Amino acid sequence: MTKFEMESLDELLVKVSSIHTNLTEWFNKLKTERQQALYKILMENVNVVGATCIGINTKALFRELDFDVVIVDESGQIQLHNLIVPLSRANKAILVGDHKQLPPVVSDEVLEEVEAKDFGDYKDLYRLSWFEHLWNGAPEDRKIMLDTQFRCPSMISDFVSEAFYEGKYFAGVGMDKKKPLLSYCPQPMIWIDTTWLQEKAEKATSEDGRAVVQDNVCETELVIALLKSSIKEMPELAENREIGIIVPYANHVKAIQKAIRREQKRGQLSELTMHLNELVASVDSFQGARA
Repeated sequence: MTKFEMESLDELLVKVSSIHTNLTEWFNKLKTERQQALYKILMENVNVVGATCIGINTKALFRELDFDVVIVDESGQIQLHNLIVPLSRANKAILVGDHKQLPPVVSDEVLEEVEAKDFGDYKDLYRLSWFEHLWNGAPEDRKIMLDTQFRCPSMISDFVSEAFYEGKYFAGVGMDKKKPLLSYCPQPMIWIDTTWLQEKAEKATSEDGRAVVQDNVCETELVIALLKSSIKEMPELAENREIGIIVPYANHVKAIQKAIRREQKRGQLSELTMHLNELVASVDSFQGARA
């Protein structure tokens, strides 16, 4: 190949490379910028838009939209300053929630600040959801209760019904036929009385004048024993990640996780493949992550 031919070939390769770069950039713009240009038109013509309470106002696509109806899910856990954002975008609102479940999470520091500034009863606007305030004050024709469940054995929902819903919460068809998974459980829900056991009391420390639970040795040992028995009888529970340990206090969550790690170092509970933060968590963590 002559020098002239080599120079011509180099020039051709440069041109091909430039064309390839331009085509790639053009193709990427077609996939992104062109679609984004259509988003505003699409948003104005869809029937339903999903967003978080704050996202409905912070996302540029939503800012100019008004809605016929706003439906707020899990509104029993949302504080007023978050809830008011979507409520300002429509003349009609439907709040879906349950004030018998966990209230909004508010730090003690915030409540102390509200009290220190003498806001009176306004601290309840932080401590309780606006959904609960409305439920207690709204006329009966503005609220309705979904009173039938198809998720768990009737024995569990019957207990919940009597404890929280004045006997007005019912199990759907077939829920009374659900059997316990494990042979050592005579029924789907069992209670274990620890009052006669040693070291049954919680271990707590005093922080800022209030008792903070650190552990409950008795309950931790019971949890580990039941966990071992369950996995031994049904190892697929561990394989399929179908075990959950729900604990009221954050420090007790850590204590049980630590106990499980200790057992695993001894060669026990090796069947557990799920992360311990998924296996053992507080009540509000499980409620927030439920399917």
